[in-house]
Amino acid sequence: MASPTRKPIRRRPAARSLASPVSECRGIGPRIAFLLSKLEIRSIEDLLSHFPRSYLDRRNVIPISSVETLSAAVIIGEIGRVRALRARRLHIIECTVHDDTGSIKAVWFNQPYLLKKLLRGSKAILSGTVGCRNKIQIENPDIEILKGGGRDFLHTLGIIPVYPLTEGIGQKTLRRLVRSALDDFLEDIPETLPHGLLQWQSLPPRKDAFRSIHFPHDEDELKQARKRIAFEEFAALQVNLLYKINQAASHGISFCARPLLTGLLKDRLPFSLTAAQADAVDKIFRRMESSRQMNVLLQGDVGSGKTAVAIYAMLKAVENSRQAALMAPTEILAEQHFTQVQRLVEGFDVPVFLLSAGRPALEKKEAVAFISSGKPCLVIGTHALIGHNVPLADLGLAIVDEQHRFGVNQRIALADKGVSPDLIVMTATPIPRTLALTLYSEFETILLDEVPAGRSFVKTVLVAEENRRPMLKFLQKQLQEGRQAFVVCPHIGAASGVDVEAANIKGALALYTKAFPDYVLAPLHGKMDLEERMRILDRFRSGQIQILVTTTIIEVGVDIPNASVIIIEGADKFGLTQLHQLRGRVGRSMHKSYCFLIADAATEQARQRLHFLESSTNGFQIAERDLQMRGPGEFLGTAQSGRLRLRVGHLVRDMDLLREARQQMMAILEADPFLELPQNEVLKSMLTSRSKKVPL
Repeated sequence: MASPTRKPIRRRPAARSLASPVSECRGIGPRIAFLLSKLEIRSIEDLLSHFPRSYLDRRNVIPISSVETLSAAVIIGEIGRVRALRARRLHIIECTVHDDTGSIKAVWFNQPYLLKKLLRGSKAILSGTVGCRNKIQIENPDIEILKGGGRDFLHTLGIIPVYPLTEGIGQKTLRRLVRSALDDFLEDIPETLPHGLLQWQSLPPRKDAFRSIHFPHDEDELKQARKRIAFEEFAALQVNLLYKINQAASHGISFCARPLLTGLLKDRLPFSLTAAQADAVDKIFRRMESSRQMNVLLQGDVGSGKTAVAIYAMLKAVENSRQAALMAPTEILAEQHFTQVQRLVEGFDVPVFLLSAGRPALEKKEAVAFISSGKPCLVIGTHALIGHNVPLADLGLAIVDEQHRFGVNQRIALADKGVSPDLIVMTATPIPRTLALTLYSEFETILLDEVPAGRSFVKTVLVAEENRRPMLKFLQKQLQEGRQAFVVCPHIGAASGVDVEAANIKGALALYTKAFPDYVLAPLHGKMDLEERMRILDRFRSGQIQILVTTTIIEVGVDIPNASVIIIEGADKFGLTQLHQLRGRVGRSMHKSYCFLIADAATEQARQRLHFLESSTNGFQIAERDLQMRGPGEFLGTAQSGRLRLRVGHLVRDMDLLREARQQMMAILEADPFLELPQNEVLKSMLTSRSKKVPL
């Protein structure tokens, strides 16, 4: 049976710009505009950039005699008898539809408005699922009436877009609105990639890609449209990051090579630097001595010694009469850094200050007064460092520890305290290659791939909820040998949908207190005030507490060499990378160390994730696997994944396309660093007019 074909999109005159409010589109009044705003659609540009999340394949029209139950079907037939019924609270409409091969009943529930549409004798196309209630029937099908002549079928025939929705707007409404916007504005969609690049990559023009991603004629057209828009998204990321690097290259602080304090530190350290640490220090010193602003990502697995490298860099800034600041994500970690730095520079005549919310007001006032003078000093703190009342008058080096815990704006706010200060961001969370090419593309990566001497391998064991007893016996033996243990819970209090008692602090404390009555246990979580948390950590560090029952507050920076066991309750509730970070709280001395993952993994994927952690200690492999299994959004979290602004491109699936986009942008910017050539004007506009989604 011949199928009606789609007509090309008809261009209608448009006197408005793409930045105009979406309410200026045909068919959109105040009510619809308000509902669209819930989808972050506020302009015509936003509407055109609201891409489908999936598609329905409704290309194959079949004779009515060939339909099968529990399958999707597209049929064309003549409408016969129509009737409306009421059953309890249901409005039911039934009609028969027949073609040359047979007939079928079509049924709609709670769609009384269809009565006006279903005229006996008219021809219609129906798409839906075939069911069987005493008799075969097509249930709640989409329907469009054939009125003669060629026409465009938005809902029933072809590859049908399925959009993200909000309450009050259905698929049919959104398809009609997008189609109207394309009719009116298709020719006004600007090109964002150079013509030569489009030819080189065999990519369609941008307006064609937008038309095809919304209403594709076939799979090949859809594939090309997705590739074009994904490439553009990656190119936009790369050109912004690489352009920023070129701008930074023109100015920076040139530190002198005068190993005064750094030479003293070498003699003061209670350990020798690993080869990787020494190499990192050397590279950072050379970057600091350059006139180019330094942007370094210092990446090392748990326990690789990043803090020691950071202290060397901070002292180099101070011995050049500059200030250095280190921002940590938690007060516990900031306090630990402060104590460590203060101990190492004692006698160096270097002022060290700690700024955090929990410090006494007078102490903070005195610290801010000294820092404001511009005199050389080391400043360590939490996000309090970026407050307006902390003027780092002569900041030469900014260091952000555990970068993934901060948003990009916080990092920029710290760096903006000075005039083009050098920047180091540190992370113990291994960054997959795809993210290194996107979120951290402007950074030079320096890798610490060696663990200092005196660290032990951590054996990881997956334990089913019902098999706790052997683990508890093992923990008893460790405690008898004088070791200590962490018990990590995903929740502070009871959580809905979580039946396991030990998955929260209160339940775990009761369980482990009962199992180990002769030992001292204590809780630790973020709802305690800072003073109480620090007091508990000090008691744990000194050995007065043997078992610390805690949340993930200890994920970064807590260093207790005597702790040899970490038990992670509800391990299936955490990502692989976070579990690896938690595991790094033990194995920080020569004592053999153990990580027990307690989980009642309900799915095969959850079991595979945890078994992978059992067999791997390589943080980078773990991060790659975590990204693949959870996807970029869940892996990164809201703050970081929001920076990517990817609507079509996918970091895992489109890795090759990302690499290609980066290479092309690097080549263009190498030849034209500030995008001044006429053919690159479109790329320069991408720098200045990027929207929250895809630039138009």
